[in-house]
Amino acid sequence: MLRTLSSPYPNISTYFTRHNASSVASKIKQKDHLPTKSTEKHDDLSKTISKHPPVVKEKYISVKEFALSYMDFLPSQVWTRRDPLFQKLVHADMLERRMRIDIPEFYVGSIMAVTMSDPNLQKRQNRFVGICIRREKEGLHHNFTLRNVIDGLGVEVMFEIYNPTILKIETLLLEKRLDEDLTYLVDALPEYSTFSFNMESTSHPVGKPVPVNPLKV
Repeated sequence: MLRTLSSPYPNISTYFTRHNASSVASKIKQKDHLPTKSTEKHDDLSKTISKHPPVVKEKYISVKEFALSYMDFLPSQVWTRRDPLFQKLVHADMLERRMRIDIPEFYVGSIMAVTMSDPNLQKRQNRFVGICIRREKEGLHHNFTLRNVIDGLGVEVMFEIYNPTILKIETLLLEKRLDEDLTYLVDALPEYSTFSFNMESTSHPVGKPVPVNPLKV
């Protein structure tokens, strides 16, 4: 007598669907514990980023007080001299001169040193140190005046900033004063205009504002 076997899955299609579902579920559980390639790549990237921090580009601060620091590039105060072609040619000559000599940033009240060529001297050079008390004119005729007290005698020297005999212009101490014209130092005590010719330059931090000296004479 034949004995019939009772199958737990009477329908063969339901068996395969359940079997496949269970096998797929087990495989998914196994894959959850194994690291995938994408996660390994992200881990490698995080390690490299932690070792090498991102490079931050420097932010250059634009000159806000252009009229005070670059007075030579301002247009002429005489309206009849404001010819566009003339100003273009003058600015071209100024830029060409600036490519040959470094003209630093300075203001009225800054301590400066100017070296000029002098064929009558033994060293063929003359260096003068003083405080900038005045800046005048515009374009190629722009000039500034330095004042210093030497052996009890006040000396003022006016330099044309684009004079070809100037060899070097240095800003020993970059600072401003409350006034834009310090010509009154001529009548002040000598201690306000006395500076050593061996004065060393003080570097100014990049990006920080120019300090204002609140000294009142």
